[in-house]
Amino acid sequence: MAIGIERDAQTCFVAGDFNRDSATYGLIPCDDLRRGLLQMGYFSEAIMFFDCCRSPMNLNDPAPLLPWPRGAGQDAPFGIGRAAKRGAKAFETPEKAPNRGAFSTVLMEGLRRHRNAANQLTLNDLEVYVSNTIQSVLDESRQYPYFDIDPRNPPFCVLQTPVASPTVPIDITFENGATPRPLQLVGADGTVIKAEINGTARIEAPAGTFYSLETPDHRFSHPFKHDGPEPTHVKV
Repeated sequence: MAIGIERDAQTCFVAGDFNRDSATYGLIPCDDLRRGLLQMGYFSEAIMFFDCCRSPMNLNDPAPLLPWPRGAGQDAPFGIGRAAKRGAKAFETPEKAPNRGAFSTVLMEGLRRHRNAANQLTLNDLEVYVSNTIQSVLDESRQYPYFDIDPRNPPFCVLQTPVASPTVPIDITFENGATPRPLQLVGADGTVIKAEINGTARIEAPAGTFYSLETPDHRFSHPFKHDGPEPTHVKV
């Protein structure tokens, strides 16, 4: 027998052979997949992140039952991080030149560099970080990530490793006399890294993340990625 499918709407992986007229073909319901992996005992915990729009689809049939054998129930920990609330869009950043999902961008930044006082990253902390940071990489659009975490208490620990923080130079030059000055270099979490930038400057900063040159009133903003290992050249 197969584990009964949850009848509530689910986010699904859509395979390349998906046929819209046959909902039971080419769809993998994510909640059922997570439950099955835990039910089978393949994993002691499961964490999934989905960077996708959550637009509802009108289908003729429910998604298929997954062929998991029935087993003893497990109260296994799990976490699901979704890029947007139900029925909402997930955007890319920077918005004017799509490059990468905004959710993935801030999620990876949190995994690399966000730790608590005990040098741990919990899913609870990651949820707060992603939710509070994602708007800093978007312009006019609004996006609200949605997390399911069980258990929430005690906090679900994901990582117990030091942050990844190789420093690489950021070279800043001004080309346009109309660019407002002074500017400040701002990190992904809104922290001001360097204030009062009035001309050519070289600033050492952790790589593998994103920054923004902006005025203190935020009316001017120039976001950019700082990947490394070579210096990042920013012209404004």
